[in-house]
Amino acid sequence: MDKLELRRKIRLLSISESKLRAIIAEAPIAIGLVSSSSLIVDTANDDLLNIWQESRDIIGKPIKELNAVQKQVGNVAILEEVYDSGIAYTAQELPAQIIHMDEVKQRYFDVIYHPLLDQFGKTEQILILAIDVTKQRELSSQKDDFISIASHELKTPITSLRASLQLLDRLKDVQGSPLVPKLIDQANRSVVKMNNLVEDLLNVGRLSEGQLGLSKSEFKLSDLIKACCDHVRVAGKHELVFRGDGDLAVFADEHRIDQVVLNFVNNAVKYAPDSKEIYLEVEKQNDFAKISVIDQGPGIDSNQLAHLFDRYYRADYDGAQYSGLGLGLYICAEIIRKHGGEIGVDSVIGEGSTFWFKLPI
Repeated sequence: MDKLELRRKIRLLSISESKLRAIIAEAPIAIGLVSSSSLIVDTANDDLLNIWQESRDIIGKPIKELNAVQKQVGNVAILEEVYDSGIAYTAQELPAQIIHMDEVKQRYFDVIYHPLLDQFGKTEQILILAIDVTKQRELSSQKDDFISIASHELKTPITSLRASLQLLDRLKDVQGSPLVPKLIDQANRSVVKMNNLVEDLLNVGRLSEGQLGLSKSEFKLSDLIKACCDHVRVAGKHELVFRGDGDLAVFADEHRIDQVVLNFVNNAVKYAPDSKEIYLEVEKQNDFAKISVIDQGPGIDSNQLAHLFDRYYRADYDGAQYSGLGLGLYICAEIIRKHGGEIGVDSVIGEGSTFWFKLPI
């Protein structure tokens, strides 16, 4: 091989190596290369360095010098085995503690150590891949929890309904029994609860498939809220107070907006039982109508506020966790977003909570 050909091959090799390093640097997952039996770190992108909690000073050094805490995603013994055997290694959900903004967070990674062999079958380098699966792990856990919760939530009214029907069957020949109206009322409440649970499940399915349609019309918010107040007053000791602009109208799906207001009010009744007054407030803010449901309950911890509208999230209120699927506020948020609006909550411990949403006027 003459010198010219050698230079050409060296140049091509250099270009190829530069391209590989560029790909590694820009890869959407954590990726790096180690070489030789000493497992020298040839290159690593920022994501992998972040997992290792190392700076670029680790490049060119043996991987054994890694921070000891992070060796789950850079296990020396396993890498040595891969180097010697030339056989790839995979592992799922390896834990790693990542420090971000001075806060230690537990993350989970699927890891691959893949040997790159030369023409003689000897390992030259090992490609390290680490894929963050923390979110998928959380979703899987949430799904399992949801199935368990849904089964329990549906079982409760079904058990109650079955008991009521069994008693009614025994009393069917007893004329004028005072228990019959009570049992019928209890059975009806159980059916309503099951219907609401099933409706939530169906709405989540429609949202996931993009099939939750809107049937819009113009209506006064005060009319909708007053109807909602009349519906809730039947069941409770709370005084629902309307205040604000009684003439403000919006162009929206009245049934869906009623669903959101009812959810807010029912939550206030449920989670703030000692709040004698619950305020429903309507006001105009620029090009939006803002509707707020304000209680004087125990308030919600600030750590929970950011998650209240997440799917399957069930908050603890005043140290207690209530029944429910964790879908109501998520569905409300999606309904408001489909209207081009905004939704949120403000809360102060010991003073109460304000759940609000805005609709374009």
